[in-house]
Amino acid sequence: MAELLGGSTGVGMPQMSSIHAGDPEEMRARVAEHRARGYRSHSIKIGASEEEGGPALDAERIAASLADSRPGEFFLVDANNGLLPESALRMLRLLPAGLDFTLEAPCATWRETMSLRRRCPYPIIIDELGVEDADIAFTAAGDVADGIGLKISKAGV
Repeated sequence: MAELLGGSTGVGMPQMSSIHAGDPEEMRARVAEHRARGYRSHSIKIGASEEEGGPALDAERIAASLADSRPGEFFLVDANNGLLPESALRMLRLLPAGLDFTLEAPCATWRETMSLRRRCPYPIIIDELGVEDADIAFTAAGDVADGIGLKISKAGV
């Protein structure tokens, strides 16, 4: 794969753990397990339905997963394009102060993402919304997000 992107740099890339959504304390324990194995970046999956607990449960998941964060760790909170701006804002308002994370793929549409972006205190990155060159240009020109997690398997090379 590296050859398709111009060749290897010879420098190892840090890997990110993936913490699936579940009970907040179980998620906290999984972050600790991954940390003990050397991971310093963690992708925290969220997206509770209203029936499951909605924004309040997702806020608990985030707070628990970041409760023991260490200097130099990086956390993505990945909603997999599953939040409406309203539910994302409800969730963010329930978080304790001082958490440091980036919100990944919060909403399913450009309009929703732009609406949330104007009101979100956390950095936002997109991934599945960015599949064509024009999407990347639109994101940059419109200040739609702080970054892009390019999915090569979806966007191609």
